[in-house]
Amino acid sequence: MPVTGLTECSALYQYACTFSDARSTTSPALREPLALQALWRGDQGRLDQIAGEGELSPTVTGWMALCRGQKDTALEAYRLLVSQYRQGHTQTQAAPAPLAVHDGRVNAAGQS
Repeated sequence: MPVTGLTECSALYQYACTFSDARSTTSPALREPLALQALWRGDQGRLDQIAGEGELSPTVTGWMALCRGQKDTALEAYRLLVSQYRQGHTQTQAAPAPLAVHDGRVNAAGQS
Protein backbone atom coordinates (compact mmCIF):
# COMPACT_ATOMS: atom_id res chain seq x y z
CA MET A 1 0.00 0.00 0.00
CA PRO A 2 1.62 3.30 -1.05
CA VAL A 3 2.09 6.07 1.47
CA THR A 4 0.10 9.14 0.49
CA GLY A 5 1.59 12.59 0.73
CA LEU A 6 5.11 11.45 -0.12
CA THR A 7 6.69 11.57 -3.54
CA GLU A 8 9.60 9.70 -5.03
CA CYS A 9 12.66 11.93 -4.93
CA SER A 10 15.32 9.78 -6.62
CA ALA A 11 15.67 12.25 -9.48
CA LEU A 12 16.17 15.12 -7.04
CA TYR A 13 18.70 13.07 -5.04
CA GLN A 14 20.65 12.26 -8.22
CA TYR A 15 20.58 15.91 -9.27
CA ALA A 16 21.90 17.04 -5.87
CA CYS A 17 24.66 14.41 -6.03
CA THR A 18 25.62 15.47 -9.56
CA PHE A 19 25.58 19.14 -8.49
CA SER A 20 27.85 18.36 -5.53
CA ASP A 21 30.21 16.26 -7.64
CA ALA A 22 30.52 19.02 -10.25
CA ARG A 23 31.59 21.48 -7.56
CA SER A 24 33.81 18.92 -5.77
CA THR A 25 32.02 19.77 -2.54
CA THR A 26 28.53 19.70 -1.10
CA SER A 27 26.93 23.06 -0.49
CA PRO A 28 26.43 23.68 3.25
CA ALA A 29 22.69 24.11 2.63
CA LEU A 30 22.53 20.68 0.96
CA ARG A 31 24.92 18.85 3.26
CA GLU A 32 22.49 17.60 5.92
CA PRO A 33 19.46 16.84 3.70
CA LEU A 34 21.75 14.99 1.30
CA ALA A 35 23.38 13.08 4.17
CA LEU A 36 19.96 12.00 5.46
CA GLN A 37 18.96 10.83 1.98
CA ALA A 38 22.26 8.96 1.63
CA LEU A 39 21.58 7.29 4.98
CA TRP A 40 18.10 6.28 3.89
CA ARG A 41 19.45 4.93 0.59
CA GLY A 42 22.48 3.18 2.09
CA ASP A 43 24.87 5.27 -0.02
CA GLN A 44 27.98 4.86 2.15
CA GLY A 45 30.28 6.50 -0.40
CA ARG A 46 28.21 9.67 -0.41
CA LEU A 47 28.03 9.64 3.40
CA ASP A 48 31.80 9.35 3.68
CA GLN A 49 32.22 12.24 1.24
CA ILE A 50 29.77 14.49 3.09
CA ALA A 51 31.22 13.61 6.50
CA GLY A 52 34.68 14.60 5.27
CA GLU A 53 33.49 17.99 4.03
CA GLY A 54 32.51 19.55 7.31
CA GLU A 55 30.77 19.26 10.61
CA LEU A 56 27.25 17.88 10.67
CA SER A 57 24.56 18.32 13.29
CA PRO A 58 24.43 15.88 16.20
CA THR A 59 21.24 14.45 14.70
CA VAL A 60 22.88 13.45 11.43
CA THR A 61 26.12 12.42 13.15
CA GLY A 62 24.17 10.21 15.54
CA TRP A 63 22.18 8.52 12.79
CA MET A 64 25.35 7.91 10.77
CA ALA A 65 27.09 6.39 13.77
CA LEU A 66 24.09 4.25 14.66
CA CYS A 67 23.81 2.91 11.11
CA ARG A 68 27.52 2.08 11.16
CA GLY A 69 27.23 0.23 14.45
CA GLN A 70 29.20 2.87 16.39
CA LYS A 71 27.02 2.89 19.47
CA ASP A 72 29.33 5.00 21.65
CA THR A 73 29.59 7.72 19.00
CA ALA A 74 25.82 7.65 18.49
CA LEU A 75 25.25 7.95 22.24
CA GLU A 76 27.65 10.89 22.48
CA ALA A 77 25.83 12.64 19.61
CA TYR A 78 22.53 12.04 21.40
CA ARG A 79 23.91 13.52 24.63
CA LEU A 80 25.15 16.57 22.74
CA LEU A 81 21.76 16.97 21.09
CA VAL A 82 19.97 16.80 24.45
CA SER A 83 22.43 19.31 25.92
CA GLN A 84 21.84 21.72 23.04
CA TYR A 85 18.08 21.31 23.43
CA ARG A 86 18.26 22.05 27.14
CA GLN A 87 20.44 25.12 26.58
CA GLY A 88 17.91 26.44 24.09
CA HIS A 89 14.98 25.85 26.41
CA THR A 90 16.25 27.17 29.72
CA GLN A 91 14.63 30.03 31.56
CA THR A 92 16.53 32.70 29.66
CA GLN A 93 13.38 34.79 29.40
CA ALA A 94 11.74 36.21 32.48
CA ALA A 95 9.04 33.82 33.52
CA PRO A 96 5.60 35.41 33.68
CA ALA A 97 4.21 35.88 37.15
CA PRO A 98 1.82 33.15 38.21
CA LEU A 99 -1.84 34.08 37.96
CA ALA A 100 -4.13 34.31 40.96
CA VAL A 101 -7.86 34.91 41.18
CA HIS A 102 -9.01 37.67 43.57
CA ASP A 103 -12.62 38.73 43.83
CA GLY A 104 -13.41 37.11 40.49
CA ARG A 105 -10.60 38.98 38.69
CA VAL A 106 -7.47 37.35 37.34
CA ASN A 107 -4.35 39.23 38.39
CA ALA A 108 -0.67 38.52 38.37
CA ALA A 109 0.28 37.13 41.76
CA GLY A 110 1.28 39.82 44.20
CA GLN A 111 -0.69 42.56 42.43
CA SER A 112 -3.92 43.96 43.80
